[in-house]
Formats: sequence, C-alpha cells, structure tokens
Amino acid sequence: GPQTLRVAIVYEGEGFQGGARDVDLARLFDGFLADEPEWNRDDLKLGLTLLEFGPLVFERRLTTFSRLGPEERLAHFQGWGEGSLVQRQVALALRKFLSLVFYDRPEVWPAIGYDGPLVEAAR
Repeated sequence: GPQTLRVAIVYEGEGFQGGARDVDLARLFDGFLADEPEWNRDDLKLGLTLLEFGPLVFERRLTTFSRLGPEERLAHFQGWGEGSLVQRQVALALRKFLSLVFYDRPEVWPAIGYDGPLVEAAR
C-alpha cells in the first residue's frame, strides 16, 4: 500500500528533516480519500491492487509487491514509470496522490518555500 511506496515517492532528507520514513502516508492517503468521490477511491484501490500483484501479473514472479525487499520494491515501482500504459498511469497517479498528501502538511511548507494558503495569510 501507500506505506510501502513512501521512499519511492518522497525521499528522506532532501532539503528538510522529516522525510517519508517519519510520516504515516497510509493514514494521510486514507484521510485524503475519505472526501473523494467513489469512482476515484475505486480507481486508486485498483491501482494499488495492480501494484501489489504487479510482480506476478507483469513479471511472472511468484511474489507480491509487499513481499519484495525495500530495494526491490523501489526498483519495481520505478520500472512502472517506463512500463506499459497501465503501469505508467498507476505509477503517475500514486506519485501524485502521495506527493499531495506529503506536501500538504504545514510542517513541510517552510522547507519548500510555501507560506501557506493565501486565505490564511489574509486573516
């Protein structure tokens, strides 16, 4: 799930402390999806399922994504960026959503030069 992808999406120590290893991305991902339309939740669930069974389906390996070692997971996920159309779409969608929930946290904003929502600044 999202927690196994965290290092592939947001690397620790790139310009700020508190990288992906220090964040419960799975919980943030779930929280974000709570307000999303059902079709979007279904699409992302399908994407995660495809990724989980990707080694079996796309590589004919008798294993799943979550059973791979950390470096194999990273290599497998990165390979999806250059794989079939479906693999590329899933990888891009997961990168976007996990990046969104990671960078949507106020404690990250100063490190990326974001002052926060303009609505808050105007108050």
